[in-house]
Amino acid sequence: MKAEATKVCLMPAAGMTAFALAVGFYAYGTSTGTVASLYSTLGNLVGVSVGLGLPALEAIRARRAMYMLRLERLRETVTVVNISRGLADEANAALCSGACDCSYFQRTYNYSQIEHAIRLVDQIEPVSSTRHADDAVVDTRRDLRTFFSLLHGAASDFRDCQAVPEGGIASLVTSYGNVAHDIDCLETECRRLKEKIDFWHLALKT
Repeated sequence: MKAEATKVCLMPAAGMTAFALAVGFYAYGTSTGTVASLYSTLGNLVGVSVGLGLPALEAIRARRAMYMLRLERLRETVTVVNISRGLADEANAALCSGACDCSYFQRTYNYSQIEHAIRLVDQIEPVSSTRHADDAVVDTRRDLRTFFSLLHGAASDFRDCQAVPEGGIASLVTSYGNVAHDIDCLETECRRLKEKIDFWHLALKT
């Protein structure tokens, strides 16, 4: 991609250099007035090419700035999501590892923390960067809510029966897998945006 950007930027310069050399050779057999006229024309052409190049540079800068803003917003989303993921990780490790450790509900489970995490996640809006990024935000918000809803159900079962049914544990395992997948998608979108920013940064340099 870098090579393509360099080629596009160098082609006008190469053309103008070749044209200047041709004018120089031709000048040996022409009058001073004609040479002055030719070089005046060359100057005008160079000015036009520079003038046309400036809007292109501004467009590149604007595109790069747009991607930087979107990346910042998406990273903020990932930061908020990871607060909830920390709570989900604790529950998954305690309840969904094949052996139900019900001490989680006695020592670790914190309803108010989970409710606060859900409120934070519900406030997240799609970042309008790409369809994939927006879908990842929506899916993450939905699947985190589903996981915590199932966790609340497991807490109720434990409170009533001092045990969590195997079916409830299986549902939590599946739900946690969905959450982990969604967050991986969000982080992938961050990397894609970073790659786009790096590309347009190189385009500015070349």
